[in-house]
Amino acid sequence: MANTPFEGTFSAQNRKAQRAYRARKEAQLKTASSTLAEKQSQLRTLHLHNQELVEVINRLKVVVVDLEAENQLLKERYRAEGGLLDEAAEWVVESASFVSPLAAETVLLQKDRLEGGTQL
Repeated sequence: MANTPFEGTFSAQNRKAQRAYRARKEAQLKTASSTLAEKQSQLRTLHLHNQELVEVINRLKVVVVDLEAENQLLKERYRAEGGLLDEAAEWVVESASFVSPLAAETVLLQKDRLEGGTQL
């Protein structure tokens, strides 16, 4: 069977369409590859940042434990010295938000260290 002009034109169009398809596919693959590399880089950066935040949280948990212990000692010392508290003062001392002046100074010093990049 001989190729008719119509079949030749059809084959040429088919080859052209296949080349265009392969070119689009290659371009999409390059775009997807670069996007993947960018997202992997962002993921690594976020993972490192997350690790840093976890370390900060752990250090702050230690500070909280230290401050709670100091607060308890100060309460015990105050009571041992015969300090009487009225109802309002007792509430302040017993509340979770009460921080002694010494503890507040400690927090500020630790905050300065953190901002300065030094470890606690």
